[in-house]
Amino acid sequence: MVGKIAFMFLVGAQIYYESLWQHFFDQADKTQYSITLHAKFDFDHNSLFKSYEMPIKVESSWHYTMRAQLALLAEALKDPDNQKFIFISGDAIPLQSFAYIYQEVMKHDYSIFPYWWNHHQDPTSQFYLKARTLIGIPAHQQYINPQWVILNREHAQAMVDDTTILPLVLQTVLDNEHYPSTFLATQGRLSEVIKQEIMFVFWQSGKDSPYVFSDMHDPFQRGQIVEAIIRGKFFARKFTAACNPESIQALIDQYGCKTDAELLAN
Repeated sequence: MVGKIAFMFLVGAQIYYESLWQHFFDQADKTQYSITLHAKFDFDHNSLFKSYEMPIKVESSWHYTMRAQLALLAEALKDPDNQKFIFISGDAIPLQSFAYIYQEVMKHDYSIFPYWWNHHQDPTSQFYLKARTLIGIPAHQQYINPQWVILNREHAQAMVDDTTILPLVLQTVLDNEHYPSTFLATQGRLSEVIKQEIMFVFWQSGKDSPYVFSDMHDPFQRGQIVEAIIRGKFFARKFTAACNPESIQALIDQYGCKTDAELLAN
């Protein structure tokens, strides 16, 4: 598959690890990627990524971001060379080289993200949450997915054009964790998605929020990230600004997955 990957950053006011991302994109040819950025607040004017910021701002909150994400998609779709579309958060980092991610994402036409049936709608389930029941959508077509998904161009365009399913999903909380999978389910297109987790997030038992990484010299934190790199995760979050980017890059260089070309060369 030939074309670009559209990297779409959904941020508050900054990208925490710009040096890592700059190194990541410096590995690539300009014909292989595009960058689009939506900032909720005033984005850092000194940022290396300031030129990629969208001129419009779409109101969002942590549990209502789908309209902002669709605005990013609409902007990225203007480039006819963009064939895959990846959502990235401002506190995320790449865990692999650009070459490896490009190879894995572009070797097929599928979208990529895990999904599962919406168990929150089942009153008999311990996970039942009325606020996450999608009113107006048949139970068997209600799904959940992580917010950070990879879409192919057909799916991206269909979502931007949708005026039927989106209004129904927007009535629930965490619209970003329902819309992509539920929309594709209503279109009979979930079979066009590879169920692969692309964003490593560490959830501790009993905690409602993801673990926040702050020190790559800490053995536990370092071990979690090394394992994620070895397992082939593309990206990871959440990281504070206290992490040393050089130490993270050293882990990527040491443990990162190899492309087919790199394996053949060795």
